[in-house]
Amino acid sequence: DAVSGEEIKENSPQVKSLITKEDFELYRNCGFDVMSTGITPYYGTDYENSFVYKTLKLAEDKGLKVIVLDGRLLDLCNSEVPLVGSGRKFETREKLDEYVESCIKEYRKSDAFFALNLRDEPKYTAFPAISEVYKSLNRIAPEIKVFINLLPLVENSVTASCYAEGGTSEDIEGAYLKYLDSFTQATGLDYIMLDSYPFCESADGSCTRMNR
Repeated sequence: DAVSGEEIKENSPQVKSLITKEDFELYRNCGFDVMSTGITPYYGTDYENSFVYKTLKLAEDKGLKVIVLDGRLLDLCNSEVPLVGSGRKFETREKLDEYVESCIKEYRKSDAFFALNLRDEPKYTAFPAISEVYKSLNRIAPEIKVFINLLPLVENSVTASCYAEGGTSEDIEGAYLKYLDSFTQATGLDYIMLDSYPFCESADGSCTRMNR
């Protein structure tokens, strides 16, 4: 579920309860114009009966846009080794492009399709693979918006090790700056995205720094 961070399956009660005409009417009336398929990834099977298809159709009817989470691209972006090259998952950049294009071919036709959510809170070790997928998308369909939600700045030793090799809580800001620099250098993106929880409470105060 959303609290534990686990994937919610397409046929779960949580998902079915969110894709009704009444719900989408409510979303629009509340002022929302873009929504997300959240943490329910689409893996390419039975498209016209999928959660993504139903979401896009309802969004079209209500004039909303949708950010899609594609499980196949997510799996690529979870890799901590490069994707392209001799002995890698794809021998050439062209082979990667063919695969990525086959993933997006159905839902990109929808007028409601707005963007792809590639990865949520990656470690720095995933940046090479994320970069390859992002650049592949940019070659195939440069008009598609891409979201990669980075880790926020949180002061503890666990997150410090996710920011940079040898990162420590003693120099958390230095590690985080390396994290951001590594991301922008790898992807070439000129913007970053991260969560902010203005109403977050925690016993150890770990939310304090990222809310500044």
